[in-house]
Amino acid sequence: MNMNFDLFKTNLLQSVLANDNSLVLKLLTEHSSFALRWKDLITKNGDTVLHLAAHSGCVSVIKYYSEHGNRVILEHRNLDGKTPLHIAAHSSQLQCVKHLLSYGVSVNALKRSDWTPLMLACTKSNLDIIKEFVANGADLNIANKDGWTAFHIASREGNVDVIQYLLKLNPLAWNTKSKNGRTPLHTACLHGHLEVVKIFLESAGYEINVKDSCGITPLMDAVSGNHNEVVEFLVEKRETDPLKQVITPGSCKRTVYSNISETLIEWTTSTMLYCHIQQSTSPRRMQMQYSRNYKQKYDTYRKEQHRSILPTR
Repeated sequence: MNMNFDLFKTNLLQSVLANDNSLVLKLLTEHSSFALRWKDLITKNGDTVLHLAAHSGCVSVIKYYSEHGNRVILEHRNLDGKTPLHIAAHSSQLQCVKHLLSYGVSVNALKRSDWTPLMLACTKSNLDIIKEFVANGADLNIANKDGWTAFHIASREGNVDVIQYLLKLNPLAWNTKSKNGRTPLHTACLHGHLEVVKIFLESAGYEINVKDSCGITPLMDAVSGNHNEVVEFLVEKRETDPLKQVITPGSCKRTVYSNISETLIEWTTSTMLYCHIQQSTSPRRMQMQYSRNYKQKYDTYRKEQHRSILPTR
């Protein structure tokens, strides 16, 4: 079949995205001169055909280019700085990960914002891929531009198996803080991962009242996220006054309704709340903190500053 390069490109990219390995191999072998022009196959996002293959799981493309191309394409970065290995990790394509690593690509390559493939695997809680990276020398201690390690990211996702595996590899993995002083305990509380919070407080060495750079404690994060089971657990774990260091005379009030789901702590230290809202570096936290529910809490706090403090139990 006669085929010009543009038609070859269209057919190849479509078949790769469809994970049609037989058609992909047919195109690559019958039009090898076109196939080797891989730079001309790059998409507007900077993705090579290997990036697309890593996304869809089309292993035949990775095999072909590793054997017929040059090493440059294996680690070519798209506009976000991602290599095909980053894409495979984020897309949970285990076989693609294995093949890329077998050809010696960098397991600790950094994309934009200094994210490693391991960090992206942790966002998907894919334990098999995480283990594959570790077996190939992934560095668990690398921190991204915000100071988050892979363990910190795993604490956000809340997969108990991943957390326990990382702690088994490094029992001190929990002992990390982001650039704004946030610990994995803060993150787990903010996202409501009760079982992870239990592991952290029962097996790791966290101080329950640890504060980030803005003075925010894990309990405050649990309340702001409306994660009432986590709130209850943290309150029960306190050895002294359940709300000591969170509720103090003149600083805030606690309103407790009969249903724990209505529990609300309103902070009246404007500096603390302003810092909590304005200085969060995580887009995901910003989205949560500017949600309608959080805004209602903040508005309530502004109206209730003059109210007397309810006694704590």
